[in-house]
Amino acid sequence: NITIGFHPLWDKKTIIDVDQCLILKKDINKLHKIVKIWLHQNKNIAKNLNSYTIRNSETGVSIIIFERKDEFEIKVEPFNILFNSFNGIYLKSNKTFHTLYEEKFLYEIVNDTYLKIHPLSFFQNHYESTQYIIDFINNPLPIQGNEVIYDLYCGIGTFSLNLRVSDSNKVIGIDNNPFAIADAKHNCSLLPNKESYTFLMGDVLHTFNKELFSQFSKPAIVILDPPRSGTLIEIQKQIIQANTKYVIYISCNPLSLAWNLQQLMPYYKIIDAKAFDMFPQTHQVETVVVLTKRGYR
Repeated sequence: NITIGFHPLWDKKTIIDVDQCLILKKDINKLHKIVKIWLHQNKNIAKNLNSYTIRNSETGVSIIIFERKDEFEIKVEPFNILFNSFNGIYLKSNKTFHTLYEEKFLYEIVNDTYLKIHPLSFFQNHYESTQYIIDFINNPLPIQGNEVIYDLYCGIGTFSLNLRVSDSNKVIGIDNNPFAIADAKHNCSLLPNKESYTFLMGDVLHTFNKELFSQFSKPAIVILDPPRSGTLIEIQKQIIQANTKYVIYISCNPLSLAWNLQQLMPYYKIIDAKAFDMFPQTHQVETVVVLTKRGYR
């Protein structure tokens, strides 16, 4: 038998069979049922898969990414029936990524900004909350002319491409995901002030340093949207040494956020903070904290 569902928090080896998830969009639940039936009809394929991820945008695009256990050879024909339900079908493993079918890119439009999203690029799970976060970031942030802004762990540019910047500002985005950086460059190319943006592919720890500051100048503002584990002390030291005026910290993990803020607080003070219910009916929240350098305001 094939069990298709979710792992309980307490046991990653067990799978609880699920027909629908109450916190998912209705479209994703409908697609899940279609895929579940298909997997039971194609057990020879299902036995070689670990998981699958369905992504559905507010623009009506749906894609599915299957994760396979190894590099087994797979034929496209059995997937043909899914072409009617998805705009893109992809197959990934630890080493490879294949496009089985792609009729349309996954994309979102946030505050009139077009954001192309590669299947392996991150995008916030809750569309409406993402817009609220962008508004919250822009409101208290007095961006002045000629200031340089660094967006660390920038992804596809969701936040930096929605900043209210002028042609005299410079925005530098850094991320170690090559697909996300390719998306960010594409998304940036559609903006009228595209010359204000530069996106760099690299590890934030090894890229955000004095050599980069000498090339683009020190940051007046740093946006941090790190992985769940938080950011590194070395990166915070670079922020402090650069004498950054503002830090915008976006976090999905209050525990790592609290730890990182503890390192910054001797040098920075919190001027605003807000929690966003990104995952309704769960304990998960997205928290945004705005800090300013002590003595600056």
